[in-house]
Amino acid sequence: MRCGLVAVAVAQCAALWPQLGAAPGLLSVGGGRAVVRPSPRVALEAGEGFTPVSGAAGMEWSGRLTISRAGEYRFFVPSGSLRIAGSEIGPGPVSLPAGKHKFEFRHEREPGPRRVAVDWEGPGFRREPVPARLFSHGEGGPDALDGRQLFEDLGCSNCHLSDSQSVAKRPGPVLTGLGSRVNASWIRHWLDAPQAFRSWATMPTMLSASERADVAAFLSAQAGPAVEEPRATETHLRSGRTTFQSFGCAACHGDDLPLDGLGSKATVGSIRQYLLDPLRYSPDGRMPSFHLDGQEALELAAFLAASRNEAFDDAVSGGDAAAGRGLVANSGCLACHALDGLRSRSSAPPLASLDETAGCLADNLASSLPRYRLDAPQRDALREFVSGYRARPDEVPAPTFDLPRRLRQLRCRACHEIDGRPPAGSVPEAAPPLTGAGDKLRAEWIERAVEGKTRTLDWLELRMPGFGPSHAAWLADALAKASGVIPGDAGGYVPDGAAATGRHLLGVDASTGGMGCIGCHGWGEYPPLGENGPNLLTAGRRLRSGWFRRWMIDPSRILAGTSMPNMFGGIESPATLRAISDLWAAFRAAPDLALPFGFEADAAADEESLPVPTDRPIVVRWDMPEATPAAIAVGFPGGFSYCFDAGESKLIYAWRGGFVDMAPVLLAKKNRQTNLTETAAIVGDIFFREGRFPIRVGERMRIPQRRFRGYRLIDSVPEFRYELDGVDVYERIVPTEGGFSREFRLEGVDKPMRFVPAETDGVEIRSSLDGNLIPPGERVLFEVAVVAAH
Repeated sequence: MRCGLVAVAVAQCAALWPQLGAAPGLLSVGGGRAVVRPSPRVALEAGEGFTPVSGAAGMEWSGRLTISRAGEYRFFVPSGSLRIAGSEIGPGPVSLPAGKHKFEFRHEREPGPRRVAVDWEGPGFRREPVPARLFSHGEGGPDALDGRQLFEDLGCSNCHLSDSQSVAKRPGPVLTGLGSRVNASWIRHWLDAPQAFRSWATMPTMLSASERADVAAFLSAQAGPAVEEPRATETHLRSGRTTFQSFGCAACHGDDLPLDGLGSKATVGSIRQYLLDPLRYSPDGRMPSFHLDGQEALELAAFLAASRNEAFDDAVSGGDAAAGRGLVANSGCLACHALDGLRSRSSAPPLASLDETAGCLADNLASSLPRYRLDAPQRDALREFVSGYRARPDEVPAPTFDLPRRLRQLRCRACHEIDGRPPAGSVPEAAPPLTGAGDKLRAEWIERAVEGKTRTLDWLELRMPGFGPSHAAWLADALAKASGVIPGDAGGYVPDGAAATGRHLLGVDASTGGMGCIGCHGWGEYPPLGENGPNLLTAGRRLRSGWFRRWMIDPSRILAGTSMPNMFGGIESPATLRAISDLWAAFRAAPDLALPFGFEADAAADEESLPVPTDRPIVVRWDMPEATPAAIAVGFPGGFSYCFDAGESKLIYAWRGGFVDMAPVLLAKKNRQTNLTETAAIVGDIFFREGRFPIRVGERMRIPQRRFRGYRLIDSVPEFRYELDGVDVYERIVPTEGGFSREFRLEGVDKPMRFVPAETDGVEIRSSLDGNLIPPGERVLFEVAVVAAH
């Protein structure tokens, strides 16, 4: 019977996926219910299920695992059975060729708390969770039409109640005081035709035309405190248009959720009041709080109110407010909407007893029922959910089953990469990925972030909004469990380090082992000198210790292409682990720790803005002239500096004199007129420019495909790593008498390659290559000397 349910669930999911090629994640089936999960990692507490229909049903994960490098791999499966390419995987090593391999994992649900996890180790890396980015499934796209989600989104669960924790209610906007916030004519036109104002509206059409007039008259009479009406100017409107983009509003409110015509609904003052506290008026949390101050809210309100819908401005005839009061109480309005002083006197059958061919889903609707604009696929999806629930109602909470649906409903993917799928919205700045967030972040920190009580990336204009305490607590719990973590688990790695030593490592004093972390990371109120990484003052409260350990040993294993340098070369030696333990101890003691060396509480702005390399190189990651936002500036004692562009994977230029002037960066991260990030200014004279990319593959003029893979510091000097058509390249740039030297190491050269020197006046370029041809080989070394003319 179980196999039959699995087959039905898989078939139903496959039928709903468009044929778009392999999709990220694994298809997971349990108790006849299917959901896509990013990887075989999940945690359940006692009484929870993989899916809501059963607390005893097991789970099967299936799809493909991508092996990028052939070799021997070892898989760690504490419980469950794993098959790869059709073969049972035991505790010993298994040899896997490069390519995609069929992946099948089965785990039986046992009573009590359970943690499911599949780890691995392989060529060049130690034990780690199998990265979610390596899993894919089927030939379908990621988004099936979900009848359960439609049932929630349309508010069906407000009327048709259930005991299921996996079917959420969706409260509608608060009606108390509506007449003081919304134009009276708009209320009537909205009740007549919600979709004429918002094509994406979930509000159904209800009642007859005369009854809607009565309801509109009653709602218009619901007075609240007077709304202050500020004076909005053209300057406010222009600033609001910029803010709408930079804060991330456009990520959700683009072509699919436009806000056209808002000026016909409310005044600038009412919109401003709403923006300052949206959860007060829209408790479903779909419109979160962006923590605006009064000026920001006024500017946005002025921009939004400038758009009107003329049809909703037309005057309307009055209705009978007393009759409207009775209709609101008796017609089901208050199942969705709160209105002080009035209680609902209507009822509807519970979800478990619904007939999918009757009521709101009947082919011929009764005039007293809500009329939703459903197309045939939506109606079929709702009917399938209703009939399936009646046949097998939910029995247990299943937060990891519900999580993908909640993330879709809150539109988290508008800004965040989730489980291998890039952000769907247009965002001006990159938001952190949510894949594996529960493995990286403590659950209590996630809750604070979702509720909107903290900011870690405090330099971004793109804002993490607050969704309110109920969403925050639930999401923190579910994100942890979806990553295989029981909420409250601090990370599993309990290092015993010295906070004082860790403080020295964070600073820039080479004599005490300083690694220069504060060059890219702020510390509380003290900003970093160059590129803004996450603020480190809260790292000990924010991160899980096991994730931090893996990140420090080899950050590119977790985030490919990260600009975080590999400080320890991927080597898990006693010295490495001791340094990581000391850093973690410093983070845990951060509130009571003295400032890392390099921050001075009374430092003058001009001293901070002109960093001077004295006894070791300085690395600054911030926007530089003529480079992409992924620029890396390196300054050496003696006056030699260069700019490497990680976005282009190449040296851009080199200069002599000073290093950089960070004054524009310290004074303002962005130019208010252009909304562009300020660049650091070069102190000195550029004497070398790279021009076109110098290493060619195949034909002499062919520029290869490039992918930046990060860098590590060797004696404080960066060694950059990037791929050229699949060939690993390591490049180190150091000053020499009269110029500089570029030291290259190429791994696995199996195709024609050459180095083409730049055509730059005033320099002489010599390479150790024979005719600039790069020979084939597993490990090819060569140098390029650049000497400036005197």
